Amino acid sequence: MEFMFSSVLTIIYLVENIAGLVCSVFIISVNCYCYIKGQGLNPIDQIIVCLTFYDAIFSGSNGASILCSVLLPNATSVDKILSCISIFSVLSCAWFNACLCCYFFVKICDHKLGFLAQLKRNIDPLMPRIILAIHFLPIASTLVTSLSSNGVYTANTTAPALQKSFFTYSGENVSIAFALMFINCGIPTLIVTVTTAHIIVSLCKHTRHMQENVGDAGGPNLKVLRRAAYTMICLLIFYIIACAVLIIVLLSQDQRVHYINYLMGYALPSAEGAILILGNNRLRGACLHILHKYRAKSNHGGEGVSTTGASQPAS
Repeated sequence: MEFMFSSVLTIIYLVENIAGLVCSVFIISVNCYCYIKGQGLNPIDQIIVCLTFYDAIFSGSNGASILCSVLLPNATSVDKILSCISIFSVLSCAWFNACLCCYFFVKICDHKLGFLAQLKRNIDPLMPRIILAIHFLPIASTLVTSLSSNGVYTANTTAPALQKSFFTYSGENVSIAFALMFINCGIPTLIVTVTTAHIIVSLCKHTRHMQENVGDAGGPNLKVLRRAAYTMICLLIFYIIACAVLIIVLLSQDQRVHYINYLMGYALPSAEGAILILGNNRLRGACLHILHKYRAKSNHGGEGVSTTGASQPAS
């Protein structure tokens, strides 16, 4: 019974990580293709590429960890390295999510304050430096998280696919772990929440203004606000779930809790990829183009089969 449970979980985990990896690679490939074609990448595209790059690392490291737990069940050191890579990718995604929401907030909303108004004019040239600076805190936090742990805890089970290793903390190290999680989860969550709320308020004000003065709730500016608000709300919900999963996985030693949280955590990259695709014109257009080509090819193949069958003489 436990072997069957292990096999089912292993398959589900692998499918989730493959889906996240495929989704992330698709987003990166579309942006790289446009860059090669000379279209260039705006700051939003640059942030999305970095975000999905770490999503791909997260899915890849988790997939490798699952395979190692099956093929090399006693390779604790390898599992610890993969866990560090996974933690680093999650923390990087957290800050890039906050960065994306901040960019929406600065560029879309009207700012009367001098600093924000000046930042709105100068943020595009600064974005490459901001993206580079974002990497330092996740790197430092991952190193401290791994070095301050007492070691690793391996789940006690006879099923090889479920023998996962986790960091353990005690004494002052627990406070260090909580502080790092607050910095890397609490602060980005606060940023995403504040900027999302401001976007929603701007959307409501703009909609009311359009209805009172124009008599229409449409317009390109309103569509941009709606799409940004939708994307940011989805990212906020996604990010809260991701932070909760990360904290529980790092600090809990309950085997059943790990199974549930990993089941949710492995699905996060594909969920975030879907949010980004639906909220970005370029990605959504590329996805629809592929789907239309596949549908046209399928319809053409079906018509060919029907025509061939009709041309055959009756025996």
